[in-house]
Amino acid sequence: MPKFIVFALLFLIIQIAVDAYMGDAAGYFNAWYVVLSLVEVFTEGSGAQRNFIMGQAELGLIALPTALLLLIALPLLFSSIIEAVNKKITRQLQRQGR
Repeated sequence: MPKFIVFALLFLIIQIAVDAYMGDAAGYFNAWYVVLSLVEVFTEGSGAQRNFIMGQAELGLIALPTALLLLIALPLLFSSIIEAVNKKITRQLQRQGR
């Protein structure tokens, strides 16, 4: 498994755990509430309305798909950036070592 996928999964788990701990205090995007809302789509949930993304009322029906896209894309973006920086630093250190 590529390293950036492992970093993305780690980032995603941390993001969900922090948002679960913060609850309603999470500001613009709450990954934990996105997961709970997604589970409620496929099960008989409590029907409790959770605000998981800023501007959710304006987004309407596309709020959950938008939040799911963010939930997947952000960890992949951050882990890809970390991996690219890591490769660049490694290459520079190898050139200096020659």
